[in-house]
Amino acid sequence: MDIGDRRLENSRTLLYGFTGNEVHVVGTIYMPVLFGSPPCQVWKVVKFHVIIVSSSFNAILGRTTITALRAITFISHLKMKFPTDFGVGEMIGDQETARQCYLTTVSTRKKADEELDVNQVLDIDPRALVDPPTSNSCSPVEETEEIEVFEGNYEKTIRVVKNLPEPIKKDITCLIREFSDIFS
Repeated sequence: MDIGDRRLENSRTLLYGFTGNEVHVVGTIYMPVLFGSPPCQVWKVVKFHVIIVSSSFNAILGRTTITALRAITFISHLKMKFPTDFGVGEMIGDQETARQCYLTTVSTRKKADEELDVNQVLDIDPRALVDPPTSNSCSPVEETEEIEVFEGNYEKTIRVVKNLPEPIKKDITCLIREFSDIFS
């Protein structure tokens, strides 16, 4: 990532699940990152945990960063959208690069497994491990209200918490309008 003269803050943290075992964090660093393209772009200062591990990725964004961006991710489309002062910002991944990263990761894991002589089951259907709920277990905790996404169109409404601040309601409806072509 070419961090140059910037110094890493010491960290004695361990990451779990990243490579299938624990990984020692060399240090942490806060770096400004520009998301999007002009004019719909946002600068955020992101905390990176630096690790020494063989990986096909330069960096992986976590839930904290995605939440700070107020982003919506579309993993299957390699797309992320987020609100900016000038509209909806967008980041689009490259399908070919993503496939190459995946293949590199899979081949690296296969080599490691062969060297360790480990038997591993790779194709597990996660639906077979969890019994689906038999009743409707999801219900709002607080009182809700319906909001029209498009004024005058009573068919397209969303349900939000009743005491939600008005600016947040406005942001939600704006985002849904922007993504309405995807969901319809």
